[in-house]
Amino acid sequence: MNKLIAEHFYGKNILITGADGFIGQALVNTLTQIKCHITALSRTPAAVQINSLAAYHNVVGDITDTDLITKTIGKGVDILFHLAARTSVADSMTNPQLDLQTNQAATLEILETMRGSGRSGTVIFASTVTVAGLTPADSTDESQQERPITLYDLHKLSAEHTLRIYAEQGWINGCSLRLANVYGNSSGNQGHCERNVFNRILLNAMAGKTVSVYRPGNWIRDYIHLDDVIAAFLTAAVHSKTLSGRPYIIASGHGTTVEDAFTLIVDRVKKEAGIDSSVQLIDPPTKLCGIDLRHFTGNSQAFSSLTGWQPQIGLIEGIDKTIASILKT
Repeated sequence: MNKLIAEHFYGKNILITGADGFIGQALVNTLTQIKCHITALSRTPAAVQINSLAAYHNVVGDITDTDLITKTIGKGVDILFHLAARTSVADSMTNPQLDLQTNQAATLEILETMRGSGRSGTVIFASTVTVAGLTPADSTDESQQERPITLYDLHKLSAEHTLRIYAEQGWINGCSLRLANVYGNSSGNQGHCERNVFNRILLNAMAGKTVSVYRPGNWIRDYIHLDDVIAAFLTAAVHSKTLSGRPYIIASGHGTTVEDAFTLIVDRVKKEAGIDSSVQLIDPPTKLCGIDLRHFTGNSQAFSSLTGWQPQIGLIEGIDKTIASILKT
């Protein structure tokens, strides 16, 4: 682990919301390598590594529980990683009130509680590149005008703006990280691995199943490995004052069509695990959400120039690391 990161977190009180999630569990496990105090807020029990150097406390509950948020943050939080969210685009369109309550209102409550604590703590918020809407196929950075086309993305964008205002007022430090398509295996946990499309396709290939791609399969995505994303969150906390509450794209910088990515998965599974699978093109559902038809390749230069962070893991290496992790379970 980077020495600067280890020193920054040493002895700190850290709160992670969504600690039982794909990114949350990986972040918890990374921080347990440091002597700090971790409070993991999760909807379900979130286990921790046996050899943890950190003092660890798991609070089971929901971020929409204002009393729980007040009690948890009131104990004193230096750094808060806000990862908890409702992530279903479809659910946001059928139950927008619940999505608003979880993704925007709860974020406001967290920020206001941090403000009221008087500690001027750090908040790093997990957002998404899809807040920009339908982006061009070439490289996209933070200058792209946001035109969210789903209520999920609208609520995420509103939460970003709320955090920015709190930072500009000096009430907190922090930023929002707009994540591209994150993949990888969280602590060998296949349950977490199933929570995104890329990982689910990889698991299907390892089970010898045929991998399906919606026609025409030429939509471009930017796939970034989980390890690089965890490094970005930790780095953001270290440089939270410099980042000034703004949103930053966290991406690999390389665009790959969905068909090419899934074909690469099948090829690497054959090479690394000796399991045969195949890719087939199928007709998409008639009501496929518009955001699924987007193209995106991210430009993380703004974040890199301020923090020194750079993605380290290419797509082939990342797929192979994920396969190896799954084979160990």
